Amino acid sequence: MNRELVVKLAFISFLFCLTCGVCAVYGEAIEEKGEVVDKIVVVVGTDLITQSDLERVLFPIYGEYRQRYEGEELARKMDQARREILNQMIEEKVIINAANDSDIEVSDQEVGEKIEEIKQRFNSEEEFIETMDRQNLSIRSLKKDFREEILKSKLIDAEVKGKMNISFKEVDDYYQDHLNDFIEPEKVKAKSILIKPAEDTPEDWEEALAKANEIFSELEGGTSFEDLAKQYSDDVSASQLGDMGFIDRGYMAKEIDEVLFSLTPQEFSQPVKTKLGYYIFKVEAKEPQAVTGLKEAEIKIKSILFVQKFNERFKKWIEELKRDTYISIK
Repeated sequence: MNRELVVKLAFISFLFCLTCGVCAVYGEAIEEKGEVVDKIVVVVGTDLITQSDLERVLFPIYGEYRQRYEGEELARKMDQARREILNQMIEEKVIINAANDSDIEVSDQEVGEKIEEIKQRFNSEEEFIETMDRQNLSIRSLKKDFREEILKSKLIDAEVKGKMNISFKEVDDYYQDHLNDFIEPEKVKAKSILIKPAEDTPEDWEEALAKANEIFSELEGGTSFEDLAKQYSDDVSASQLGDMGFIDRGYMAKEIDEVLFSLTPQEFSQPVKTKLGYYIFKVEAKEPQAVTGLKEAEIKIKSILFVQKFNERFKKWIEELKRDTYISIK
């Protein structure tokens, strides 16, 4: 489960999941004198992560996993998700503690803009308020959470992203080491007509071949390929007059690939037997293999290197923060 998915699920569950009574399908609460007391799961500095905090994030994941797994596999998947989510929540608390100790500030305007973004997802202000009420959420708690999210984002920008640098040498080294990734294969722009057999019987295949041969004869007689594709083709491309767009060498099945790349522009093939039926192809244009230059590839390479460096630096930074923070798992 990647970090983006964890954050997304946490956010969705915050806005839309049902609260404690339903989440208890996976959680555990302590009952004292007839009252339910939230269990402390982890202490992070002066902050706490409770059982209900954890369940709120786990609940939508449990619903998804329950549809895909069962029995021991479901229990194993949920245990893994619980450990990953809990670690994520610990990291979030550690970052918040560090952000609170920093000089970083978040304005009311920044928080307000985030609230407005959420409101735009509803049909009206009334619907937004009603949804908040149903989920026992308040504007005050929502503002608090958004303030923390913005605070964390600013700290990460300052401590991780802001201290990253990608040199031209790194870009060039990556380009040279991954040159094959920047080779554009030979392409053809093709159109097709497909004649499918009615059933998978020898007789129906013979009938399909006969029909394909008739169409081929019409093509030789000068009838428009596009008109015949629209009239007879059983392929999904029929509505686009048989247009298949550009196709890379090696993308199609071998028997089709060989035919496509043996044709010259404006040439059409004889019927080709495939698993679906008989195809007739027309090649409209061909593009030779090409190599994307370093200048054109630079932006893409920088994006790749940025993600790699960010993940490395973030991991190192968060581990340092965790070492300097009191963490007690109950």
